[in-house]
Amino acid sequence: MNRTLNRTLNRTLNHTLLLALSAGCLGAAHDASAQSLVNRRIHQVSITPSESGPAGTSDVHVIWTVGVAGTSAGLNMGTGILLFGGGNEVPIASLAVPILGDVTFGCFSGCGGGCGGGYINGVFNTMLCLPDPPGCDNCGCECQFPWITSTFPGLDLDPGTPLTATIWHLPGAFPEMADDDNVLSTIVTGDPLYWDRTVDSVDIEPTPGAPAGRYNLHVSGRGAWNGVAVPTDLSFRVQLLVNNQPVASFVAGGVLEHPGHETSTCGGSPDICNDNGCGNWATPADCELTVSWPSYLISCDCGGPWIGEFTAIPLDPGDELIIMVVPVLGALPALPGSDVNDALVFQFVPPSECEGDLTGDGLVGPADLAILLSAWGPNAGHPADFDGNGVVNAADLAALLSAWGQCD
Repeated sequence: MNRTLNRTLNRTLNHTLLLALSAGCLGAAHDASAQSLVNRRIHQVSITPSESGPAGTSDVHVIWTVGVAGTSAGLNMGTGILLFGGGNEVPIASLAVPILGDVTFGCFSGCGGGCGGGYINGVFNTMLCLPDPPGCDNCGCECQFPWITSTFPGLDLDPGTPLTATIWHLPGAFPEMADDDNVLSTIVTGDPLYWDRTVDSVDIEPTPGAPAGRYNLHVSGRGAWNGVAVPTDLSFRVQLLVNNQPVASFVAGGVLEHPGHETSTCGGSPDICNDNGCGNWATPADCELTVSWPSYLISCDCGGPWIGEFTAIPLDPGDELIIMVVPVLGALPALPGSDVNDALVFQFVPPSECEGDLTGDGLVGPADLAILLSAWGPNAGHPADFDGNGVVNAADLAALLSAWGQCD
C-alpha cells in the first residue's frame, strides 16, 4: 500500500474513530502485550441497484471479516471501511465498525466449532474456527467472525468508474498482522455485481415401499451470479421445516471456481447470451437467459442448477411445509434484499393422479376450489399451480373446473 493511501487512511480513520467513540462501544485501546495477531480481510464487493436511495444510484456491499491467531480477552478489533472511486485520494464513503472481541479458545484442534465471540456495533456475534483461505479443505484454520456485510447505500456511480474498497484498523485498535488482503478493486460496469441462491420448485410423491403417509420431496433451484472475481464458496443448506419444526436438511452448491478471467460474468444482449467465463459451481455453470435478483428483469446471468431430495418424510394433510436455503458457515452470505426466492412455503396436500384433486380424496369439488382460491396470486410450488408457471390464476381455475366431479 503506497504512502499516499496510508496518509489518506490515517486522516479518514481518525475521523471515523470519532464516530465510533460517539457510539460509546469502541472499547479500550489494544494491549501491546496481547498474545494475539489480528487479520482483517476483504472477500467480495457487490454493487446492486439501490433499494432506498434515489433512482439510478447503487448500493455497495463490502463482504469482510476479522480473524485472530491466539487467544485474548477484551481485544479491540475496531475496523474502518473506505470506498475510493475514480482514482481520487479522498474516499467517497466511509464506515467505522467498533468490534470488541473475546477469543477464549482459539483454533488449536482444527476447524469446526466456536472459538470465542465479540461485539460488532454493540451486537454479540459468535466467532468460529473456519478454513483460511475460505473454501479450502486442507488449509489451516483461523478463529474469525462469519462474513460481515457493510453496506454503503445510494451511491452515484458512473459506468467505467474504478472502485476500491479498503479496510484498516481504527486508531487505538489492534493493528494488522498482514495487509495483503485489505484491498479489493473492481470496475463499475453498469450491470449488477451480485450472487444469489434460489429454491424454485418441489415435487412430492409417496415413498415407494414405505408405510402410508411417507413421502419423497424432490427439490430444485438455481445459483446465479455476475462479476464474481475470486474463488468463492457459494454452498448452502437446504432445510425442510414441517409445522415450523426442522425435519431434515442437505448441503447443495459448492465453491465457485475462478475461470481464469478477470470476472465470472456474462455478456451480450438478452437475445444472445455470451459466456465470458462463468466458472464452475458444483455442476458446470453457463450463461443463461433468466429472471433473477436484483433487477427482476430478463437478463443474461451466470448460473447453474441444483437438485436434492428429502426421503420418507412423514406428512399429514394440512401440514405447513417450509423449504428454505441458508448459506453454510464460511460461505458468502445472502445479500440484503436477495431473500425473495430463498424459501417455498405451502400447505401439504397428498398427491393425486387426478388434476384438480387438491385434497387427495378422489373428488374435485368445493374443498379443492377453496384451496385454490386461498392460494391465488404468485405462489411458486403450490399444488394449485397446475401449469407450473409460479402463479395461481385463471388458467389453474379453468383446469380445476374442467376436472370437476369424481376422478376417473
